[in-house]
Amino acid sequence: MSISSPTRCSLLAGSAFGSAIGATRLASAALAETPVGAKASGIQPFTTHFPASDPVHLHHRIAATSLPERETVVDDWQGVQIATATPKSAPRFGRYPARREEGAWQLWEPRGISTVLDAADTRVLSTPPSHSGKFSWRGLMNYSAPAEGFRIAYDRMGSRKPVVLLHGWPGDRTDYNALAPILAQHADVIVPALRGFGQSDKHLVEPETVYSAPGQAKGVIALMDELGLKSAVLGGYDVGSLTAQTVASMRPDLVSALVVSPPLPGAGSRILDLKEAKEFWYTTFHQQKVAEELLDGKPEAIRAYLRHFWSHWSGPKYVVDEQRLNHLVEVYSPKGAFTASLGWYRSSGNPVTAYTQEVRPAAKDRLTTPTTVLWQECDPIFPQHWSDHLDQFFTDFELEYLPGVGHYTPIEATETFAKAILRRLE
Repeated sequence: MSISSPTRCSLLAGSAFGSAIGATRLASAALAETPVGAKASGIQPFTTHFPASDPVHLHHRIAATSLPERETVVDDWQGVQIATATPKSAPRFGRYPARREEGAWQLWEPRGISTVLDAADTRVLSTPPSHSGKFSWRGLMNYSAPAEGFRIAYDRMGSRKPVVLLHGWPGDRTDYNALAPILAQHADVIVPALRGFGQSDKHLVEPETVYSAPGQAKGVIALMDELGLKSAVLGGYDVGSLTAQTVASMRPDLVSALVVSPPLPGAGSRILDLKEAKEFWYTTFHQQKVAEELLDGKPEAIRAYLRHFWSHWSGPKYVVDEQRLNHLVEVYSPKGAFTASLGWYRSSGNPVTAYTQEVRPAAKDRLTTPTTVLWQECDPIFPQHWSDHLDQFFTDFELEYLPGVGHYTPIEATETFAKAILRRLE
């Protein structure tokens, strides 16, 4: 077997990723694909393949790493100083703007990842094979400082004016994997996992305190304060929508505008009408102990349960993404994870509870934050005719109906959602 001398590219690959992913596997793959007879002085591109489990492992190891906030030494004897690092090398940490085709891994890709190392700029370009060359950005996960005992996991990418995107149930922060890269070209995009979801902390505590709309809003507010965010555009749907509205109500200084899909106020007791009441059976089921006994910690049961909602709540053109479903099963299946996600429904955030207790505010108490409402045509739990009383809750709002779109607005109407947020950034 003939092996050429290692190039600068292969050396960079071995040193940058060897300790985290496995030096032997990556170095072997790099050398195996280096053209025989290549000049040692040249920079030779290479492509290597490794299983999805490797970047997932790397993802968790990086998330658990504590990085210094300030320089620990006055010179560079310990390596490159933070203050001298350039944005060229930073996109893989999810903080600086990058071209849309540059990004982190699609972590639910089960058939492996094709990764190219650009040695000149030390960037990683990742292409999930099944996406036929389409790239998607995913910033590496960070953790907030604890607030009320809860750390928030979040991705961050881009720069300039802040945008905070809040997910729904039964999703997680990867609901915005397609939307965030579009916005990251124009904004500082923060995508947290709400309390009790994804990689954020999960505690079995009294739900009203931490998992209700005010509880979730306090977690988002603590994160925004920690990151020094002001006048952000908040986007959200489902749980994330009501949380965003609550943040704007509690701390209007933090929010310049809202872009949200239902739930929106105004339905009131109409949620008890027979047609609508049939759709909200799950909110009662989620409050029962039997929900935990049947589903918590049981991947195949969770797969069937989540598939129902992703199929039934979506629009007619949406096809359940099996890779995405695999990812959600992975994050909802650990013992206690599904139960933690039910905290919302065991609090005043429960849609039936919220709507039946709804009180229309006095004119002086209506939400003044400029708001764009994207109301889907095909969401079976939030029919469009419930939008008829928005003017009794908002003083400054725009209402756009989305034909053919179901519950999952950021996934089913990505471009529309992005355009609405970009307009609010102007």
